[in-house]
Amino acid sequence: MKTSHQKGQALLEVLTALGVAILVIVGLSTLAVYGLKNAQHGKNVETATRLAGQGAEHVRTVRDRQSWTVFRTYPLNSCFQVNISNWTLQQVACGGVRLIGEFSNFLREVKLVDRSDLSGEGRLVTVTVFWTDTQGTNQIKTDTILTQWE
Repeated sequence: MKTSHQKGQALLEVLTALGVAILVIVGLSTLAVYGLKNAQHGKNVETATRLAGQGAEHVRTVRDRQSWTVFRTYPLNSCFQVNISNWTLQQVACGGVRLIGEFSNFLREVKLVDRSDLSGEGRLVTVTVFWTDTQGTNQIKTDTILTQWE
């Protein structure tokens, strides 16, 4: 026959086991949530890198479709949006242009920057992509020097 002391001890063992199980479940859940957040952030970094490269390639296409003389007339230290219907640069306010569709979480800023060391023979194109996710506000930046290649 069990005494009341033994019954209390069994209840204490069950509660202890339950507490340990809850701690393990909470720990695994937290780990899974952080893993998903980091995976999404990694995907956003990859997308932003691709969008920055695409922006630089769009400016390169503008340079290729226009003469170097025309391309050099775009004002330096200004931000642009590439009009891909006629492959021209349209001056816009700096701070980025919101992309559309599946990339609506991203802003892309395309800037032609003055570089005195290029002696007028090239243009520095800086493309910065901004986005916000669970890790805060982020940005990826790429620099490309375009020259008169003809």
